[in-house]
Amino acid sequence: MGNTGVALGRDGASPFLNPATVVGIDDRRIAFSVNFLALQINHFKDWHQPAGVDPRFGELSIADRSISSSRITTVPSTLCLFLSLSALKEGKATDDPTPWKGGRQKFAVCLATLESEDLSVPARSVGSRTSVGTTSQDVSLSRKWNRVQVGPSYSAQVNDKLALGASLQVAYTTLSFIQDASSITSTIDGSAVQSSLGAAGNGSSVDLTAIFGATYVLGGVTLGASIQIPSLHLFGNYVASLHQTFDSVTDSAATIARGSGGFRAKPPVRVAVGAGKAFGRLTLEADASFTFGYRAALASTMQVDNTSITNNALTSSSFEAAYSARSLPTLNAAVGGEYFMSPRLSALGGLWTNLSPFGSLSPEPAPSLGNLVQGRAHRVGLSLGLGSYGDGGELLLGTQLGYGWGQSIVANLYSVPNDWSVVNSSNYSALFIIAGSTNLRAIKSVIEGVGRALTPGSTPAPERAPAREPAPEPERTSSPEAEPKPEPAPEPAPERAPAPPNPAPPP
Repeated sequence: MGNTGVALGRDGASPFLNPATVVGIDDRRIAFSVNFLALQINHFKDWHQPAGVDPRFGELSIADRSISSSRITTVPSTLCLFLSLSALKEGKATDDPTPWKGGRQKFAVCLATLESEDLSVPARSVGSRTSVGTTSQDVSLSRKWNRVQVGPSYSAQVNDKLALGASLQVAYTTLSFIQDASSITSTIDGSAVQSSLGAAGNGSSVDLTAIFGATYVLGGVTLGASIQIPSLHLFGNYVASLHQTFDSVTDSAATIARGSGGFRAKPPVRVAVGAGKAFGRLTLEADASFTFGYRAALASTMQVDNTSITNNALTSSSFEAAYSARSLPTLNAAVGGEYFMSPRLSALGGLWTNLSPFGSLSPEPAPSLGNLVQGRAHRVGLSLGLGSYGDGGELLLGTQLGYGWGQSIVANLYSVPNDWSVVNSSNYSALFIIAGSTNLRAIKSVIEGVGRALTPGSTPAPERAPAREPAPEPERTSSPEAEPKPEPAPEPAPERAPAPPNPAPPP
């Protein structure tokens, strides 16, 4: 439903959007979401000539300065287990009143990939004529960002209108990138220049955050609100490197910089509100979320070792440096709906925005290791899918189509010395998703059914009926002939073998 769920969430996204909605999910549910295929098409404008050209190279005329890349990836997403308090205590799925005599209490334990980017542009090269000769350039880029959150959630129904919830989440964020570029270009004096520029970084951050939420039913409309509070940093680390070379007839220089230290990637502080209502077969919801900015959303303090050679003169230095990237306040919206064509089949859809919290890129000049943000993109998207519902659970199949635009840092090999520049970028994506939920009873039935099918002779043998208790002896009379003869007890009839439990329909 277009990334909505602050008011009417009932799946694995509930503990992360609004934990108060967990109380409305059926007992003993296991919710899952797997993004089986993700198609990405990325386009970078002016990659091979991102900025101004040094006069010694003359006039460049590269036919196609832009590059495009496409790839298909597989990305797992979410797994959640929902249980009522009574099920935890006694193994029963009955309602369990809250301590204040309200509605039931529910728990959830969830693991989810909330943010993910995986960009790969390998082995992109160009060869072209210039006014004074030729140029040959080779570039490769890989960039990954991932944030996984895991933890417990609690939700309680205070009364028939109000529900409250809270989640405690451990956020594990990873960042990595590799960018490498080199070129050989003719110069106006008849010679040539060989140059290269590359950088790599790898960091991880572990933080503790919490989400609080509430839902309230007013006039048939469910209102929802949640807040993700500032996080507590636990630990993190970061390593980075950079190499830069320039070699011509008159000059030569080379630099290698290495750094290592701590790293923090703060989970966002976010406030979200939503409203949803069911109109017979149609359910609609609209959400809005505001993310606060950080002065240091990404930050690293590291020890840097720098080694340089200029015209065969070697120098080295070591120093401590602190780098950070600021995030800006952002406002996002989502709207979605679900229409039931029958009690067991529905169509879902929605629209959503996902704006980048980082401002326009302004890279620090090489050989600095401080370019923690290598790219930024705003995204809008459309979600479409079908839902199937049965006694054993629910299954949803769909796709999420997205378009993004933004900026990316690339190497300008036609500056002396080589340095970083910024180019515009755009991307198209299609995410194919299977999601849904099932219950422990259905899983147990399936496992038992598979076991009976795979194990020879596993059908239970008919049980014999329990022997009847002997009837009490009649009282004797004075004459033995008058004593009634006991009738023979009937043969115990075998009971029918118990029928195997009906396998639950697929979720």
